[in-house]
Amino acid sequence: MKYDPKHLTYEDALEIEKRGLAVTAKDFEDGSTHTGPLRHMTLSDVLKTADMEACLMMIAAITTSGLEYFYIAVREPGFNYDLPAIVFRRDGSIDDNYIIGIEGQSTSGVEINADELMDRLVKQETPAADADESTSDRQTDEWKAKLPKGLGIYKAATGSVWLHSGNMWTPILNRYGNVPPSATPQDETGFAISSHKAKRFPFEKVNLAKLPTEEGYYLSKDRTRLFLLDRDGFWTLVAYMGARLDDGYFADADKCSSCDDLEYVPVASHLRVTEHNMREYAPLSKAKLGLRKPRLKSVPICEAG
Repeated sequence: MKYDPKHLTYEDALEIEKRGLAVTAKDFEDGSTHTGPLRHMTLSDVLKTADMEACLMMIAAITTSGLEYFYIAVREPGFNYDLPAIVFRRDGSIDDNYIIGIEGQSTSGVEINADELMDRLVKQETPAADADESTSDRQTDEWKAKLPKGLGIYKAATGSVWLHSGNMWTPILNRYGNVPPSATPQDETGFAISSHKAKRFPFEKVNLAKLPTEEGYYLSKDRTRLFLLDRDGFWTLVAYMGARLDDGYFADADKCSSCDDLEYVPVASHLRVTEHNMREYAPLSKAKLGLRKPRLKSVPICEAG
């Protein structure tokens, strides 16, 4: 499959990353071009940044802007840098695009019709359960037997998430974690057939973790993140577990398994975290900070002078 650098979709970028294709992008500062593998920026990637000021800026961008950032990991002589490549808005449109080539492909491409693109996305995530003539009743019964029986939310092997509400299956998230363009429900027979074609088996039940509602400080399930839930119901990243390096900067605990003397590194600015992202750190445990309140001892009162 060929990709047009000027008309990439969010799904295209994720597929390019998955396939490990080399991407060429232009540095927006000096206009130089560099090539490297495309990467989807996550919070873990940001915490590896040695420059603390740049780290805080990127954390704020990821957690509050609603944008999805992709970069290329450039490893060239004299240039060891993560170069911005393309940025998508929440609706899937492009905010910034510095990509000029993809693994030797021509930079000139054919623009995809919007209706054709929508039709392709709908078929990709909610394929019609049209049983062809080669599908026998016995095969259909075997596939239906593989489907979970209990009601609830289930995640497929492909990464898509579905709601099972009896005899119907409704898509919630596609394989990339986005809301699918069409949430058309499928009956059990149709879903069994389409799941076989899309290779969704096996399914695992998704247990939605409940978030605390009481104001206070909370630790993530692995105790490497400290969050604050304020009186208005907003979550803020306060500190993360890390280790001080020789150069004075900190390394994230997840990337520093051999480091000693781990400590909580405070986040200088107030960084909001969405409830959706907070569920990744659940279940949360209440953190007790500060000094304990001293217990007052009873002192006998002497009535006589």
